[in-house]
Amino acid sequence: MSIETTHTSAAREHFLNALTAVADSNHHLWWNRRTLWVAFCIIRNGHRQERVRRSLATSDYAVARQRRDALFRTWAENVDGELSLRFRN
Repeated sequence: MSIETTHTSAAREHFLNALTAVADSNHHLWWNRRTLWVAFCIIRNGHRQERVRRSLATSDYAVARQRRDALFRTWAENVDGELSLRFRN
């Protein structure tokens, strides 16, 4: 399932609901040395993708998931473009 958000409240609501329905709770997380990171894409101008990678500054999966979800919410509300996330169910 692919979810792309826009600045509309319905799309934002759909996106936030999808975050909680992900079968793999560690999706978008990966190890880089001893730290967990998150990666996702932003679609700008309807076609150009920009890959975003951010350190979550933790080695604890529970903390990393909370920080990832907070980051997704922040980007979904403030990004200039569409946040593109792919979830496997």
